Amino acid sequence: MTKVVQTTKSFEQKLLKRVDTTGTVWLGLSLACAKCHTHKYDPVTIDEYYQLYSFFNQSEDNDHNDDRPLQRFPTDWQKKKLAEISKSLKHLTEQREKKFKTATIQESYSKWREQEKDKWNHGTITSLHTTSGVQLIQNKNRITAEKHADSEDTYKIDLRLPAKSYKALKLATFPLEHLPSKGSSFDKEGLYLLSYLQIKKNGKVIKLKKHHSYLQENRSNPQKILSAHESKISGWALKRFNANKKNLLVIEFEDKLKVSKDDQITVELVHNSNFHKKKIASFEIAFSQGQDSPKKTLEKFTKNPKQLFFDESKEFKGLSQKIAKLEKDKKQNLGSLTPIMKDLPTAKHRKNFIHESGFFLNVGKGVSPATPEFLHSMKKDWPKNRLGFAKWLISKENPLTAKVAANRIWAQIFGRGIVETEEDFGNQGLMPSHPELIDWLAMEYMNNGWSQKKLLKTIFLSDTYQQSSKVTAETLQKDRFNIYLARGPRFRMTAEMIRDSSLKAAGLLSSKMYGNSVMPYQPPGLWMSTYNSMKWQTSKGEDKYRRGIYTYLKRTSPYPTMTAFDAPSRELCTARRIRSNTPLQSLITMNDPVFVEAAQGFARRVILSSKNDTNRIQFAYQTALGRKADATEVQAISSLYKERLEYYKTFPEEATNMAEKPLGKVPANIQKPQAAAWTAACNVILNLDEFLTKE
Repeated sequence: MTKVVQTTKSFEQKLLKRVDTTGTVWLGLSLACAKCHTHKYDPVTIDEYYQLYSFFNQSEDNDHNDDRPLQRFPTDWQKKKLAEISKSLKHLTEQREKKFKTATIQESYSKWREQEKDKWNHGTITSLHTTSGVQLIQNKNRITAEKHADSEDTYKIDLRLPAKSYKALKLATFPLEHLPSKGSSFDKEGLYLLSYLQIKKNGKVIKLKKHHSYLQENRSNPQKILSAHESKISGWALKRFNANKKNLLVIEFEDKLKVSKDDQITVELVHNSNFHKKKIASFEIAFSQGQDSPKKTLEKFTKNPKQLFFDESKEFKGLSQKIAKLEKDKKQNLGSLTPIMKDLPTAKHRKNFIHESGFFLNVGKGVSPATPEFLHSMKKDWPKNRLGFAKWLISKENPLTAKVAANRIWAQIFGRGIVETEEDFGNQGLMPSHPELIDWLAMEYMNNGWSQKKLLKTIFLSDTYQQSSKVTAETLQKDRFNIYLARGPRFRMTAEMIRDSSLKAAGLLSSKMYGNSVMPYQPPGLWMSTYNSMKWQTSKGEDKYRRGIYTYLKRTSPYPTMTAFDAPSRELCTARRIRSNTPLQSLITMNDPVFVEAAQGFARRVILSSKNDTNRIQFAYQTALGRKADATEVQAISSLYKERLEYYKTFPEEATNMAEKPLGKVPANIQKPQAAAWTAACNVILNLDEFLTKE
């Protein structure tokens, strides 16, 4: 058997998951078995599995430790805004350039350039050596490592400085064309991690006070650069996506570094991390007497002289501020940076093979992109890539995709698909309860241009959907689980819907769309990050009330409230959630800070809706349940409210906790015992089965 390594293990896993997910989502087939052997139940061979795999094996995202390739997708509103900003920028920039070309300004610019010459002293290098034996090569002030050492390494630079007092040191790194990613290190991504930096005068270590950096990776704890430490993953690192950019580190001394004529200064760059290739490859070192502040040094390093002149000179300050504001607005309207799947150029296409027993190192015979034989064939004029595969998926000759999609929509509405096993339409899945109906829905879906709105409208307006969900003895006997749709749908809402419905009733739910994930309340100490310094920081303002789909999910620590209500961890494609009923769910909706806060917000709405308690109860029922309360319900809630009101009047501290934690102080026109008592009543309403159930 030929041993050919085409991909790394992690990239191989990505590709396999894409094939498996595609099978589940679009075809309702459990393809995963066929990655190791021909499927035992469905007509999919191992050859066909890797033929499908071949469609995905030309993507550009090969084993990066990030989400590349990325693309920005501005909304229509942002596109319009960007056009306006670009027009204004062009006008102001042309105006500034015209002014810059005048003789008076050119003379001022020449004088300014003379004053702003680099005030940093590079000194005279007397020796260069490394602990690994790797050679350091000097070219003027630039120092370049010949190669990387497969071990820890320390660069030692001995130099002489003019006899003066120095306040700071700067270390500049530079990318090299011949290195991976055209970066500043030997690492495949061109990124480096400098464990720490030491400065010695005649062998004595100089204490360092503060660091300032341009493109630093904060997750690697750059503060560690200031002293020796044992950590193998901390230090000064180049920020991701910036491998081909020069970088700058400025370090201030705790006390002035006083240098005499014969003093020897040694600078040591210590690389003792676990990542042996992440070593700086090209750099410069210089010392400052303090004429320029670290901020000024960074500005000189990152901006060209002309831009710096525009920012500082009185003649251009107003114009530059306007341009800077427009540039900031432009950046904010570029749209979300989204990971995309981008194919490699034809010349760089990978070869595709069967992986015997599913192991990526066991390479078998070669295969080409193709679809399973038991389904329809690809048209000859369709390209053998992901575009052609997409056309094959949604072609009229392939009703399977439409059936799977229509069935999933039906399941969202009725709580159960026509084919209950939404993820498996194969031989191991359940047969459809209404075969003709799912065929008809699939054709309607395709013939209406795959419009979900039209399909939803068709279902919602049907007599089947508009039936009462009330269970009678007759329907219970004939159709216990409502498989044959003897009554309307009735089932518990999903985790996200329950949370959102509670916040909506409270008037707290944010309608904000798009943007980054948010972190609502969760128990302290539950969410801990092993590999970086990230912490669960409860979002501020309306962000903590955003819809459940925006909640930050971590693979190893999913959001506990949603997990209790059967939300998956999202590690794998989950086509169907299995609903459960446990006591823990009740404890969450009664005691979780999110739901307590929702009850507090709801209580305040109820109090302000009327001055009459009966009217308030009717408002609460109408808001939460969409109907009026009957006399028995009014009596029950009224009794609960009055009993709680007397209790909280007796115990004002508990009233404060119940009324204000965590939502905050009650309005001035609401009394705390009143707010606390209504919070208890509203909490009951938000825990009614009728509120938590779709029917």
